[in-house]
Amino acid sequence: PLQLRIAINSGKAVVGDVGSLQRVDYTALGATINLAARMEAVCPPGECVISEATHQMLSQPSDFREMGDYRFKGIDRLVKVYQTKLHQVSTLIMH
Repeated sequence: PLQLRIAINSGKAVVGDVGSLQRVDYTALGATINLAARMEAVCPPGECVISEATHQMLSQPSDFREMGDYRFKGIDRLVKVYQTKLHQVSTLIMH
């Protein structure tokens, strides 16, 4: 079965072509991207989590429940994480 995990963070990032003449990748870099990648570790399979920065931007924040504060490698502060109330996001995507 698909073990999809989605983590979304909001903030500034560097986006563009990165690499050398031999190989170039279009990618996103920065603390915003790093935090989203780290948040995937606390995301249950088939679900979506968002950071507090993203939660504050939502027009309907009630669609998410607070999971708590987490400490992530490379991040020097506690991060409040929210999980979608729509259980099994992967099921919704597959249909």
